[in-house]
Amino acid sequence: MRSFVDLDSDEDLDLVVVNDFAGLDVYLNDGKGGFTDETARLGSDRFSFGMSHALADFNGDGELDLYMVGMGSTTARRLERMKLGRREFPAHQKARMPMAYGNRLFLGGKHFLKQAPYNDLLARTGWAWGCTAQDFDNDGDLDLYITNGYISGKTAKDHCTTFWRHDIYSGSSKENPALDGFFTHCLAPLKEISWNGFEHNVLLMNESKESFINVSFLVNAAQEYDSRALVGEDLGGDGRMDILMIEKVFEHGRDKAEYLRILYNTWDRPGNWIG
Repeated sequence: MRSFVDLDSDEDLDLVVVNDFAGLDVYLNDGKGGFTDETARLGSDRFSFGMSHALADFNGDGELDLYMVGMGSTTARRLERMKLGRREFPAHQKARMPMAYGNRLFLGGKHFLKQAPYNDLLARTGWAWGCTAQDFDNDGDLDLYITNGYISGKTAKDHCTTFWRHDIYSGSSKENPALDGFFTHCLAPLKEISWNGFEHNVLLMNESKESFINVSFLVNAAQEYDSRALVGEDLGGDGRMDILMIEKVFEHGRDKAEYLRILYNTWDRPGNWIG
């Protein structure tokens, strides 16, 4: 997923790209048709199983911020806390938590982009796919809605533990018919079990511009189906932002159907909006 946006306030459009297994890449425009790769300035914070992003001023300082969503893994966190991993793959252990940390909020400003000091409040939503920044409660700041979940099977038994204990060490970026057949065999149980299944969508309300709180269950926004893309829009023209999202349905581990789901915002306080 990519966006052209003026990150450094020099009146030309820069490029940000979010990719699975690569995370965030940033290219600054020199205004003359050339771009400079500035990704290294982000350090290890740029790593993620990136799926999508939202651009907005989340802390109200007049600078553009970026929220990147991706897979956060409880298995990876558990292995990291226990200091477990295959010793012959030190690079894998070093990259494990930067990759599996979850969502990241980068605050804009003179310092370029810097991960928010309170990012832990926004990081762990699950296997995140889509996000949208909207003022859902009309209080003047931007909230976040994130869709989550990969494959919900017939049981909560999860392939995630196999992925982090085995698959990451066996896979490679090179074509290998034997390995392809092996992974096809390993993934066969997905016809029955799950992979980050039964996760809930998350609504993070922006509080005081430096804090977010998960209110998903309180406002009936914690849907459990495997969700993907989404968009926020005032469908009723009443000043309250609604949500349209895609539900992915699987059967025997394969795509079966997609459904459009709509969440109507029934917030009972009008707040601040221009209609």
